[in-house]
Amino acid sequence: MPESLVPRVDPITLEIIRGSLASAIRDMELLMERCAMSPFIKEKKDYFVGIFDTRGRIVACHISGSGPGMLQAIMKVYPLETMRPGDVYWFNDPYISDGAVQHHQDMVFAVPIFHAGRLVAFSTTFGHYQDIGGLRAGSISPHATEIYHEGVLVPPVRIVREGQLNEEAYRIFLRNSRLPDLVEGDTRAMMASCRLAETRLGELCGRYGVETVLAAFDECIAQTARRARELFLELVPSGEWRFHDFLDSDGGTEARPYRIDLTLSRQADHVRLDGSNSDDQARGPINFTTNIGLLRIAFGRYLQSLDADLEVNEGLLANLDEWIAREGSVLKPRFPAPLGMRANTRFRVMSCIFGTLAQANGGRVPAGSPVYVLYWSGGGARGAALRRRGRRHLLHRAGELPGRVRGARLPVAGGALRGAAGLGRARAAPRRHRSGARRAGAGRARGAGHPHGEHRGGALRRRGR
Repeated sequence: MPESLVPRVDPITLEIIRGSLASAIRDMELLMERCAMSPFIKEKKDYFVGIFDTRGRIVACHISGSGPGMLQAIMKVYPLETMRPGDVYWFNDPYISDGAVQHHQDMVFAVPIFHAGRLVAFSTTFGHYQDIGGLRAGSISPHATEIYHEGVLVPPVRIVREGQLNEEAYRIFLRNSRLPDLVEGDTRAMMASCRLAETRLGELCGRYGVETVLAAFDECIAQTARRARELFLELVPSGEWRFHDFLDSDGGTEARPYRIDLTLSRQADHVRLDGSNSDDQARGPINFTTNIGLLRIAFGRYLQSLDADLEVNEGLLANLDEWIAREGSVLKPRFPAPLGMRANTRFRVMSCIFGTLAQANGGRVPAGSPVYVLYWSGGGARGAALRRRGRRHLLHRAGELPGRVRGARLPVAGGALRGAAGLGRARAAPRRHRSGARRAGAGRARGAGHPHGEHRGGALRRRGR
């Protein structure tokens, strides 16, 4: 066995450290859910927590649509040697982070973790804030035509220096929110979650030593990377496949569909995804600053369905080698294009990824996502896979607000919602059809057609549920 593959940590210690990291992540999540104030974090669970190494690689987290590349924007501005114990770094700018933050309602906090004076790791959180200013309450509006309409942009800043909060800068931000009490509560919860991980990592380093813990980081990532790469190359044979899909419109007066067009190709062991044929950027807020790490997470999520033992760390991203996006397109907009409703575009990107994979491997993927009216947060389900039914949920990580919470926090004009909260219910039943997912470039506008799928929308004539 090559020396680079020889574990530097004995297997028993490695498993103990692996379990300790998983436990720390669960504790961070519980703290967020118990202490946050806004329903977006507390109930809908629109947040992320993770432990990273000093190279910015994910060491431990739960599967999410975020995480990769989250520290790079901070590390560009603040070199590691300038960081001190007690610091907290903060930002939300999607453009500065190259799309690691997808829209700037998602706030990122990062704490450098020191042991015996040595920087050993970072704990990181992000959460969707309910209001950060902007054109409309809630900060996301279909009427936004530039990112400034969607709230306050925060570049990477050291909001806490050696334990001292920068009160002056923080008060400016709170003053620009319509819901400063919720923002304050969420901020405190996110910082506390980072501090909790700092404590857990300190205990781990004190027990096993820094070198052993850091070696365990490397080994966990390496083990996952080997298995993820093997599965991925089995999934994508040599060749080229193309698929496109549409968004109804950007919410503006023009009301035309926007095309998302992806080409997946493999030459030797190099796998590339090309989105350069997608439409130009929109005037409205459906633009998506597509980060290659987030695309890798999408592929990684599918790899986990093939091997449930795959951990969520940087090794899971050892799949896609290259991402191409055209400057000025809806997948790589120019600043200051608005991004607030980028989730609609993101789901179409996921649909196209599965469309290309379906052609590449004979349909061994779930059907394309049926989510095309996202901002009714009423629940839903996912497309069926080739031999199993679809799952009974709408979003992969962020749950939906329970009906009673929506009624209390986000009242509906005209009266309270009827019926007890429960499984999602169908609000419409469009006819199913075979959309031709096996044909290169197959796709339909959502306003004119129906969600993509194989075998009439289900798996071997089973309906998605």
